[in-house]
Amino acid sequence: MGRPKQVEKRKQAFKLYRKYGNLSKVAEELGVSASLITIWKKEDEWEDKTFQLQNLLKTKLTLKETSENVAILEKDEVTLGMLRELENIVTEKIYTGEVEPTTWNEIISTLRFTTEQKRLLLGQPTVRTEKTVSVEVQGLDDDELSKRIKETTRAIALIEPGED
Repeated sequence: MGRPKQVEKRKQAFKLYRKYGNLSKVAEELGVSASLITIWKKEDEWEDKTFQLQNLLKTKLTLKETSENVAILEKDEVTLGMLRELENIVTEKIYTGEVEPTTWNEIISTLRFTTEQKRLLLGQPTVRTEKTVSVEVQGLDDDELSKRIKETTRAIALIEPGED
């Protein structure tokens, strides 16, 4: 290949070939003969280079898309973990009696929300119908209160959408 000026011209010719895909246009723009461009194309294996560049580009795009998908997946995993933790805390508060009966509707709403959000993240169907559970607990003794808590727990299980 020899002279540096010719090396640069050949590189420029390859870039123009990639841009236009037409040897005549490349020759015209560089001010050289079309036969010289044809020789350079053959000697420098432009077709192979073009094929390799296209494959590299496809690979790079695939890697970028995979990287973006991994980032989305990691964010979804964090969200799912937080929803599960919230659900566990709320459920524990119900079972230990730390939750005041007046806030049970809010607790049930929270559990419904966490369940729906988890199902959305996991691509499972969600339920759009509203169900209400109300529990009257004023004036109950401990045994009756425990019985109502168990009934409420069963009601909460009914509120949560099942697997379809």
